[in-house]
Amino acid sequence: MFREFSPQYWDRVASSSLNYNFYQSIHYAKVYEKIFNTKTRCFVLTDDHNNIKVAGIGKERDDRITFDFGPLVYKNTTPQEVRDFLLYVQARCPKKIKFTLNKQLLESYGKMDDIPTYFNFSTIILNVPKTDDEILYGCNKNRRQIIRRVRQKDFKIETNKENLIQFYDVFCQRLRDNKAEEDPPTYEYFKELLNETPSRLIVCKKDNILYSGMLGFMFNRYFESRYSTNNTKYMKENAGTYLDYYVIRQLMESKEADIYDFAGYAEDETEGKFANINSYKASFGGQVQGYAFKTMDL
Repeated sequence: MFREFSPQYWDRVASSSLNYNFYQSIHYAKVYEKIFNTKTRCFVLTDDHNNIKVAGIGKERDDRITFDFGPLVYKNTTPQEVRDFLLYVQARCPKKIKFTLNKQLLESYGKMDDIPTYFNFSTIILNVPKTDDEILYGCNKNRRQIIRRVRQKDFKIETNKENLIQFYDVFCQRLRDNKAEEDPPTYEYFKELLNETPSRLIVCKKDNILYSGMLGFMFNRYFESRYSTNNTKYMKENAGTYLDYYVIRQLMESKEADIYDFAGYAEDETEGKFANINSYKASFGGQVQGYAFKTMDL
């Protein structure tokens, strides 16, 4: 049985899925809805015994409905049930459908090669170590030496929202310095994320200057270091290394999360700036997790 239901019941439906994530949460959907003027719609497919098989929170905008890092699948969900869910959504909403599944799920679903992939995305995920030695010796030799050096510096970690303006300025300047083609998200988008979602602003400062920062998303024992940035003027200080190390260590001590996600890993390693990003994230250890973003046209 396929049906659409009120977003107020979403968490109850989503929490038992195998791939529940921040982008398939009602918190993120509400922020996206407000900032980008979209409509949020929740769908579920159940079997004859009312067991949930597939669910998704879609953001309807222009000619498409998007399931960011979804739809959600459950124990014993079959490839045909995923297809049926997407076809039901398409029948209910005559729009282009964009969805995402990690590559392990796609492989178990026969890769869905007949549905075009419009974008591949990978990231580095690290199982949060249980000791400080595990953190250090999970890194390569160079990163381990850098961590030992930066621990001696007078960096200060702050987590208050008052740093958002300074963080946003550094974030935008870093994009300009890298000659990024895309426009940065708006300040209001960051503000809404901090106020309306389980996210936190974490920055590394010295002498009241912001050297590095990130917006961390904590969800379902999964921490994602989204929107990480560094102050271009002070790159040689390795504040980014100190910040990542600090957060991983805090997660280890607090036992809040099982996974630390470095949020991104370039598919094309031939471009210099992406190769540097890849080698930096890989130097902490961890594994590459791949995703395929696919689209179903009308």
